Amino acid sequence: VGITSTSPASNFWGVDASVSYGSHCLLSGNAGIVDSGTTLTLLASDKFADYIYETGAQYDSYNQMYYISQDQFAALSNLDFNIGSRTYTMIPDAQIWPRRLNYLINGDANKIYLAIGSVSFNSFVRMPR
Repeated sequence: VGITSTSPASNFWGVDASVSYGSHCLLSGNAGIVDSGTTLTLLASDKFADYIYETGAQYDSYNQMYYISQDQFAALSNLDFNIGSRTYTMIPDAQIWPRRLNYLINGDANKIYLAIGSVSFNSFVRMPR
């Protein structure tokens, strides 16, 4: 897939993409940055808020991460990234922090933490040229 011309993503390894959580479209016609060195998958702040609403996650102020209950995990939908003509799916297990490693994030051993986070800015729609 080609590199986006949309700034600021064009300054990095940026791609045009859309993102859906289950049947809910989070982003459409936006550009994102691929960063293989990032631990969490990061969404724009406003779209992360939509994702948190959809999952029902709660905030853990101790380690500053969001967590879900076992029932919420059982109901978790796929998170799909549509890039070019392909869809890359994060199944529910790929959206959570490995539970056996909760101690590394100062997490409660019994909580299910999301591995999806937020960047410090809202999304914006790419303007036509």
